[in-house]
Amino acid sequence: MKGKKFDQGKTWFWFLPWEAIDAIARVMMHGADKYEVNNWKYVKPPIRYVDALYRHLNLWCSGEKVDKDSGLPHLAHVGCNAIFIIWLELKGILKCPKQ
Repeated sequence: MKGKKFDQGKTWFWFLPWEAIDAIARVMMHGADKYEVNNWKYVKPPIRYVDALYRHLNLWCSGEKVDKDSGLPHLAHVGCNAIFIIWLELKGILKCPKQ
C-alpha cells in the first residue's frame, strides 16, 4: 500500500486562500492586543458582529480600503466578523434576528 492516504471525506484546508486567512488573523491579533485574547466570544449581544460586518463593508463600498483604527483592510475585518458570526451560530449563541 505504498503512497496510499485514506483522507476521503476529510476537510481540504488547502482550498483556503491563505493570503486572506492571514489578513483575517492579523485583524484578530489587533483585537487581542486591543481587548484580550478571545474577548470576542463574550461580547453581548453577539448580534453586534453583524453590525460590525456591515459597517466595514459599507466603508469599503464607500471607497475606504483601510480601517483607520487598525490600519488593516476593511475586508479583512468583514472576514473576521463573518468568522465570528459563523462560530457563534454553530455554537447556538447567535441566530438571525429574523428567525
